[in-house]
Amino acid sequence: MKILTLIFCLGILSLFLASSPARSGTFSITDNFDGLASDAFITDDPNWTTTDLWLNNGVIPRPAGQAGWLGGLYDGPTTTTTYLTRGFDAQDNNRFTFRWTQNIANASTDDGIRDRFGWTVKSTTGADLLTLMFLNVNLPGQNLLAQGYAGSLLGTSITSSNTLGVSNRGEWAQFEIVLNTTANTWSASLFNAAANGGDGAWQTFITDGAVSGSGYTVGSISAVWDLQDKTTTRSDALVDETPVTLYSGAGQNIMMFDNLSISGVPEPSSLSLLTLGSLALLAARRRSS
Repeated sequence: MKILTLIFCLGILSLFLASSPARSGTFSITDNFDGLASDAFITDDPNWTTTDLWLNNGVIPRPAGQAGWLGGLYDGPTTTTTYLTRGFDAQDNNRFTFRWTQNIANASTDDGIRDRFGWTVKSTTGADLLTLMFLNVNLPGQNLLAQGYAGSLLGTSITSSNTLGVSNRGEWAQFEIVLNTTANTWSASLFNAAANGGDGAWQTFITDGAVSGSGYTVGSISAVWDLQDKTTTRSDALVDETPVTLYSGAGQNIMMFDNLSISGVPEPSSLSLLTLGSLALLAARRRSS
């Protein structure tokens, strides 16, 4: 009887295994912009799109290769809040890690206008899940203040004490966002190269941040440029003579960024849970026998 029960259970499990679709594994992608021409737009790469018809983005030299940039290097954007979006296929994953280096600085002379920059993770439907913004303030010391939001930058602030000093304007720093879609939480960290005896260590400054929405599929991460002055405008036209309104009050600020990596780790499937449950049932029957 025990042998027949074991054979029956294994047969049922084999049917489930045979009918279950193959699952995707972990994935990892990295964008560094060295392959783009020096006069290219980031959006020349088909993986990137922008909401700004004026295309205020491009590449800029750095000591090792090139970085991407977003902001007021040339003129104002066609939107008050610009999203420069890198899409990806989340596959069958529930934990995502986003890492990048960035430098928020004045493009030329300091005009005193402090636009803010940051990053938003979006769903496949374009919904804003979480946002990490950097307030470009004029203070001594750490004058880039980080602020986290559930959803868009207009969402609920989840940052302890409202804002946290993380780095200085004009210096390169490495950041990380970790999103767990099962727990529906996210964290943000800064890499401190001087920590751990000079070996460096990640220092988390947002823990268990709330995510907006549920039942979503992660689909992209966007570099964000949000204007301080959202009222000053002028009219112009695109190269195809399409008329546009430019928000000409944009500050001469840009966010340079490089080595953007996106990785995903798969969650346990319902099949795995079914398998564990069936084995537990079989073990219980064997003990009772």
